[in-house]
Amino acid sequence: MATGADRTPGFERHNGQPFFAHLDETPEHAALFQTSMAGRAAHEATAIVKHYDVTGLRHLVDVGAGPGVLAQAALQASDELTVTLLDRPAMIERARRTMTAAGLVDRCTTHERGRPGRPDD
Repeated sequence: MATGADRTPGFERHNGQPFFAHLDETPEHAALFQTSMAGRAAHEATAIVKHYDVTGLRHLVDVGAGPGVLAQAALQASDELTVTLLDRPAMIERARRTMTAAGLVDRCTTHERGRPGRPDD
């Protein structure tokens, strides 16, 4: 959430740095954040794929892919689907491990980058 006349996000105003830069410097906070997001993604991925038919899709781009939970569920639901995963380098590495463990890595491409407009966080 942005605050103040300069529209600086509240987290950044309070902590003096962007959220993801903080996570990069504070591994224990990063681990908690990623665990929370992964648990939520696993629950939501099942529901999304159950209610949204991906069998007609040829390619899916997962922006902010995290550990690849949603992409994994979509790939498992459709043998014809391929995915592109886009996230920060640490998350892309986790997503590659997820896809490798599930036997789906050959149907994935990955791209590492920061957030649009803020490539360093």
